[in-house]
Amino acid sequence: MVSDAPGSRHDPFEALRQRGFQWLSLSRFSSGVAQGVQAAALAWQVYAISGSAFQLGILGLVRFVPQLLSALFAGAVADTYNRQKIVLVAQTLSAVATLALLAATVTGILTLPLLYGLVVLLGLAGAFDGPARQSLLPSVVSERTFPHAIRANSTIQSFAQVAGPGLAGVLMARGGVEAAYGANVVLILTSMVAIAVLRPRPVAQPRRAVSWESIREGIEYVRSRPPLLGSMTLDMFAVIFGGAQALLPVYAKDILQVGPAGYGLLQSSIAVGGVLTSVLLVLAPTVVRIGRALLWSVAAFGLATIAFGLSRWFPLSVAMYMAVGMADQVSMV
Repeated sequence: MVSDAPGSRHDPFEALRQRGFQWLSLSRFSSGVAQGVQAAALAWQVYAISGSAFQLGILGLVRFVPQLLSALFAGAVADTYNRQKIVLVAQTLSAVATLALLAATVTGILTLPLLYGLVVLLGLAGAFDGPARQSLLPSVVSERTFPHAIRANSTIQSFAQVAGPGLAGVLMARGGVEAAYGANVVLILTSMVAIAVLRPRPVAQPRRAVSWESIREGIEYVRSRPPLLGSMTLDMFAVIFGGAQALLPVYAKDILQVGPAGYGLLQSSIAVGGVLTSVLLVLAPTVVRIGRALLWSVAAFGLATIAFGLSRWFPLSVAMYMAVGMADQVSMV
C-alpha cells in the first residue's frame, strides 16, 4: 500500500472521500442487500412449496456445504488471480442463477431439486466472491486510512444485513417472491457496475497456491491452543445447533401469523441487534476477562433463543431475536 505523507492531519472520514472506496462501498452495500433479499426469499419459497421445516434445514445444508468445501481454495484463488475479475465472474454466476430462479418461478416449473441446484451455484459464487472482494480493499485506500476503511466497510455490511431481509419482506408482501428475485438481480448488476469501474492500485504481495501442508499447519495451530479451540468450538455449536434463522418462515407464517412483511422484520431484527451492540462495544471500555464474557454471551444467546421459541407475541419475538443478535455480536468480538 502507498503511505500518506507523514505528519499530515488525521481525518477519520478520509477513506469515505476516496473515489475507489466509494465504488467498493457501493458494491459492498448492493451485494450485501442482495444477499439478504436472496436468503429471505429462498427460505420463504422453500417453505411455501414444501410446508416442511425439514426442507428448510436441507436448504441451509445445500447453501453451506459448497461454501465449506470451496473455502480452502477460494482464498488461494484470490491470492493468485485478478481479484476484480474474480468478483465479476462470481457476481455474474449469482445473477444468472437468480434469473433462473425468477424465470422458473414465473413459469411455474420451479421444483425443490431445481431450486437446490441453483442454490449450490449461489453458494459457490459467494465462496469466491467474499475473499476476492475483501482483498480489494487495500488497493483502493491509502495505508493511513486503511484501519478506518475496515471499520467503515464492516459498518456498511452491517447496514446491508439489516436492509436486505426487510426489503425482501416488503417486496414479497406486495409483489410475491418474484419481486424479491427481480430486485436481487438489479442489486447484483449495480454491484457489478461499481466493481467494473474500480481502478485498484497494484499491491505487492507474495503469490501462493493452496496446499495440504498449509491446511495441516492451520489445523495444528488451532489444536495446539486450547483457548482458541474451545472458543471456536463453543461458538460453532451455539450457532449450528442453537440458531433459529432456518425456522423463521415457520414462525412468521404459522406461529406468529405475520406474513412476509413480518418475516422480513424478523430476519432484520438479529442484524439490528448486532449493529446496536457494535456501537456500544466501541463506546464501552475494553473487556478484560474475555473468557467469562464469551461464556455469558453464549448463555444469553441460548436464553434469548429459548424465549424466542416460546413467544407467541410478535413484538416480544422481535425483541428476543434482537437479543440473539446482540449476544452473538459480543461472542464474535
